[in-house]
Parts: sequence; structure tokens; C-alpha cells
Amino acid sequence: ANHSSAWTRKQVNFSGTVRKIRFKGTTGSGYRGDMAIDQVTVVTGEELPRP
Repeated sequence: ANHSSAWTRKQVNFSGTVRKIRFKGTTGSGYRGDMAIDQVTVVTGEELPRP
């Protein structure tokens, strides 16, 4: 469930070859300090429209 408005949408252009993608975040302590990553899409060979 979403209990805050801290959603962020990002679009990244990777030029060249990418072998690994890492997500790094900082959370609080306790059960309210969790995070989630949703709707990750990796597309090759085409340009995505700007959001």
C-alpha cells in the first residue's frame, strides 16, 4: 500500500552496453522504513517517448 507521495518516475538512456543495473536507496528504521521498486522496463533498440 502507498502511504506517502514519494513516488518518482525516471527514464534513463544507457549508451553502449549495460550488463548490470543496480538500485540503491535509503530507508528508515522499523517496519515503516521499507521501499519498493515497481514497473521496471528495459528496452533495447528503440527510443522511448518523453513522459
